[in-house]
Amino acid sequence: MDQTCDEEGIPQQVKQLQVQLQKERAENLLMETRVREEIDKEFSELFSKIENDYKERLSRDKEILEERADTRMKIFKNLIDTMADAGPGQDAAAMDVVAACEEERRGREEAISALEIITTGREEALASLQKERGVNEKLLESERTAKEKAVAELSEESKQRMEVVASLCRERRVRQEAEIRLEKERKEVRRLMEERETLQQEVREKTSRLETSEQQVTNVTTRTTEKLEQNRKDLQQETSLVLTLTQEVQSLKQEVQSLKQEVQTSAASDDQLREEASELRKNLAEEKENNERGMLELEEDLGQAREQQQQQQQQQNQQEAALKQQIEDLKKQLQELEEMLQQPPEDAHDAEDVKQPREHILASKEFTEKLREQEVESQKHLDEFKRKLSVQETTFGETVNGLTLKLSEQAQSTESLKVQLEEAKLTESNRSAAAEEDLKRLNSDLHTEITSLKAEVSDMEESRTASQLLQGQLQEKLAAVTEESAEREAEVASLKERREEEEIQTLQENRRREAERRREMMAVAYEAIAQKDEALEKRGEEINRLKESTKQDSDKVKSLSVDLQRKEDDSSDLKEKLADYKKQIQQVQKEISAMREEEKLSKQKLTDTEKSKRQLQSDVAGRDRTIQALRVEQSSDSKAASLPQTSCTELEATQRVMQDMRLALTEQEETQQQMETVLEEKLNVVQELSSEVEKLRGMLLQQDRRGNDTNDPTTGQSDDLKRAKQEVAQSQERFKLCAEKHQSERRKWLDEKLLLIGQAKEAEDKRNQEMRKFAEDRERHARQQSQLESLSSQLAEKERLMEQWRTERDTLVSALEVQLKKLLCSQVEKETLIQQLQSSSTHAPAESAEGEGVMAELQAALSERDSEILRLKEELDAAHIKQEETQIKTTESESPATLVGKPQSEGIKRKSGRKAGQQTVRQQPELQWLPVSFGRLRDFHGERQDESFPSAGDGDFLQPSAAEPHGSEAPRRGKLRHRQNHPVVAQEEERGDGKGKIELKELVRTL
Repeated sequence: MDQTCDEEGIPQQVKQLQVQLQKERAENLLMETRVREEIDKEFSELFSKIENDYKERLSRDKEILEERADTRMKIFKNLIDTMADAGPGQDAAAMDVVAACEEERRGREEAISALEIITTGREEALASLQKERGVNEKLLESERTAKEKAVAELSEESKQRMEVVASLCRERRVRQEAEIRLEKERKEVRRLMEERETLQQEVREKTSRLETSEQQVTNVTTRTTEKLEQNRKDLQQETSLVLTLTQEVQSLKQEVQSLKQEVQTSAASDDQLREEASELRKNLAEEKENNERGMLELEEDLGQAREQQQQQQQQQNQQEAALKQQIEDLKKQLQELEEMLQQPPEDAHDAEDVKQPREHILASKEFTEKLREQEVESQKHLDEFKRKLSVQETTFGETVNGLTLKLSEQAQSTESLKVQLEEAKLTESNRSAAAEEDLKRLNSDLHTEITSLKAEVSDMEESRTASQLLQGQLQEKLAAVTEESAEREAEVASLKERREEEEIQTLQENRRREAERRREMMAVAYEAIAQKDEALEKRGEEINRLKESTKQDSDKVKSLSVDLQRKEDDSSDLKEKLADYKKQIQQVQKEISAMREEEKLSKQKLTDTEKSKRQLQSDVAGRDRTIQALRVEQSSDSKAASLPQTSCTELEATQRVMQDMRLALTEQEETQQQMETVLEEKLNVVQELSSEVEKLRGMLLQQDRRGNDTNDPTTGQSDDLKRAKQEVAQSQERFKLCAEKHQSERRKWLDEKLLLIGQAKEAEDKRNQEMRKFAEDRERHARQQSQLESLSSQLAEKERLMEQWRTERDTLVSALEVQLKKLLCSQVEKETLIQQLQSSSTHAPAESAEGEGVMAELQAALSERDSEILRLKEELDAAHIKQEETQIKTTESESPATLVGKPQSEGIKRKSGRKAGQQTVRQQPELQWLPVSFGRLRDFHGERQDESFPSAGDGDFLQPSAAEPHGSEAPRRGKLRHRQNHPVVAQEEERGDGKGKIELKELVRTL
């Protein structure tokens, strides 16, 4: 039983391993597909973001260009309007204004050309970006096609794997069927071995019985003749059996030859070999069944032969009894005749009557003497026959011993095959992956079995040939014995006829009738007694068989009870294990709840970090406005950067804990699978036990029917049968109770298992959701970190640019200070010259022309200084334009994530940068007062020289237009030149009035 359970448990473990492998492969494929889908989604999202960023960038550049063009057009329109407002009366001023406008147009055309160059560069950059975009799209399409191909290949591989799995499942099913058939064949071989042992015991009993019969043959001649006939019949039966066996062997040979041909023809394909192997096994099973049937028929024939032997023995006993009665009758007749002879003769008739019996007596004496001589001769023949029988028995014993040795060899071969099969099963359980090697081994085992069967068939053929030779010899001897016995029987028949004739003559009809009646009555009585003896013997044998079967049933019931106790113990152990697993699951659930709380805390921390990131973004926007605030906020950024690091560490800890939870869940699943396998094995064992119990029921029912048919009068046997039935019924009830308990416990266990599986699935779903959220948070954190890094890099670049700008500004300021100092020195010199001129003008009015020349020189010097100041302003403008370009480059080099995260702030920055480029002089209070003060002084000087200018001109000189940028000094330059070259001013200077001198003094004072 244990071996069968182990043998049945091995294929179940193989099935479970196959199912686990299929599940793992399916899960791996699903994971691969999910990962690839997620990667595709992320890539598509990134590509869409890049496209959106690129579009937004292009739209922003277009808006900037449009705004600049609009502002310039507005400026140009305002200038045209101012020129139109100046009026047609003043041609020279208009020409100057037109010249200034032309200069401004040239400057604007130069700016426009620069803008066109910038736009061309940007268009080229856009074209290159479009080309890169096309290349990227091609790459994406190629990657998509590659991914689709990979997905198709994966689907094909999955299909192929499924087909391979299906083929493996089929092969394993075939193996399992082959193993089941092999187990059946083993069981049949065991049964055959048991039947052979029973046959050997019966042969031994027969030999003992033959010895007893030989002893009886030495006493009675009639028994010897009947025993010879019985032996002839037995030999005939054995010869018929041998012939049937030879026919079966020949049929087996033919089948083996046909199978050899089929194996030779089907060696090309493994599948055909397997089918043929299965057919061979079926044929072998059928042959074994036929052999079993033949053995059963042989047993029936042996039983019939025994019955015939018993009948013949009874007939011999009856004949012996009849002969004894005849001899006694003859003795009585002889005594009567002797008494009649001793009496004196009364009449002649009586004398004649007496003579006749004397003659009969003499004839009977002669007959008895002949019978004695025949008995002596028959004893001699019997002695010779006994010798022949002893020789035949020795030969038969030798043949039986040879057969027993062959059977033992076959049993050893079967045991070795069993051991090999068990080893193969162990190797299969240990090496489930090496399926092909196992198939090859099975094929080789099948070939070896076929070769062994062929060898056995050849041995059987040799033994049968030897038995045929022995049978021929025995038949010859039997023919000689039958001839002799026929001759003796003929002699005996002749003697009997003579004796009957004499008796008919001697005995009267009445005595004959009485003797015949008595004989008939005795024969009937003997027959009845023999039949009763036979019935009693049969009943005794059946009772013995029933006792043995009841003993076997009781042993089986005991073994079943022991197995049930073991199973109950195992079920109790399993219950304890389930309780332990439940406790472990509860602990795991508690840990999961704690982990969830920790995850909630980590999520809260992540939200805090997101808030802090948002604050940092707002701080970054503020830092862009002011450089000093950025330095202060950088320290706060370093502090805030420590927070995500701590959150990352906490997230790593949570990941580790989640991995531990995964391991715990996998261990629980493994334990559950082991429990399922153990339960399935126990269920299989219970089913086997139930099948055995059903078989026992059928056997008991058959025995009950036989008992009812035979109507055994013995009460002791019926009591034993009743007790056995009661024990069987009790064992059945116990088995039913145990089965019900097991089923109820199994149902409970299954319910608990389903609950646990549901809880595990829920926990897995929640864990997957949390892990997804965690992954998303981690991605966000990574993005934010990348944004922070990009922002920090941008801040560093801006600081570098600002430092460069500061250094340039410092250099320019120092240069301007030097030039201002020079101007002041030159102005001081001019004041001294003016004072000298004033003193000289008071002494010599005739030197006014020289004063005017000095004034002209002073004005020329002032114009030169104004040109230098304008040159310095142009250098400052060029520096600011460079700064704008560097800022634009830095904004273009920003990452798409920062562009997406801060579109509004970038627009504000760009606008602020653009305004800074346009209004650099107004944002610098250190440089602003110089040109404005000079311009205002010049305007004031012009206004004091000529008060006949229109109000519109005065407003234009003193206040710039609203649309005019503050940094542009071109209109102011033109106006100053206009004032310097104005004819009214020249006339006043030529007149030499004191007004110019006073104004010069005021100018000096203001300077």
